[in-house]
Amino acid sequence: AVRDEELHSKKATPFELLKIVDGAFGLEPLLHSTGIGYYKVKAKGLRYLANSKMNLATCSYEELLEIPGISHKSASLFLMYSRPNERRASLDTHS
Repeated sequence: AVRDEELHSKKATPFELLKIVDGAFGLEPLLHSTGIGYYKVKAKGLRYLANSKMNLATCSYEELLEIPGISHKSASLFLMYSRPNERRASLDTHS
């Protein structure tokens, strides 16, 4: 069981909290219970991030593509949103 002090620790990073929650409950059932689509792929991506040493503030486009479930479009949009000086283009097409 998750101890309350683990979840509310001011020293725990978001990724450490993901590990705690995943170990106690599993990410898939929690994501599924909220109605999130592709919850298995998203849980795999979150698990990858939580166990990696990736710094989202400084990671490259190529590093983002290594995350399960992250596409070229998602990587580009993340960089455009999180780094104002990043020069990227992203095209969304629908038929």
